[in-house]
Amino acid sequence: MKRFARFLLAVAFLGGCNTYKLSQPKEFYVSEGAMARLLPPSAYNGELSAVQEIRSFYGGTERVMTGIVKIFPSSMQVIVLADMARIMTLNYTSAGIKCEFSPLVPASKLEPEYVLFDIQLTYFPVDAINSALPEGMSFREEGAIRVLYRGENKIASIAKNGGTIEFVNYERSYSYKIIQLEN
Repeated sequence: MKRFARFLLAVAFLGGCNTYKLSQPKEFYVSEGAMARLLPPSAYNGELSAVQEIRSFYGGTERVMTGIVKIFPSSMQVIVLADMARIMTLNYTSAGIKCEFSPLVPASKLEPEYVLFDIQLTYFPVDAINSALPEGMSFREEGAIRVLYRGENKIASIAKNGGTIEFVNYERSYSYKIIQLEN
């Protein structure tokens, strides 16, 4: 509950953010030249509202953040907070994607489609994910582990154990450890 109170305090003091206009989701590289597309939020087949502690690992650096993920049939919203400040807000609806980044985040290096796709890999139905993948790629659920493949090469895996999710992207060399704080 203490973390949730910190989250509310951070939201109350949100600073200026760079807003990027609404744009339609574009295809993106999911693996070495293979293009994928985002699924509409309605492909989730339900609703989700979760507050999470996110530990990201990239290039030998660990970052600890708080994330809020909301999925409804008509929209997806992602809010990321770190050091008591909002880092990023993504809203995805049928009208497109609207992004807001803190001036501290190099937005040119962060594509919202990748963030949203990682969330879709984690939560959306396997059959729906497979419908968005290019030929030669597949997404499988192997027990409590979901795996994205290009041929037989593992691109990413998502392991769920209770309230903890371990997400690893082998091709891009990053990972997350997500701990569900509240649902």
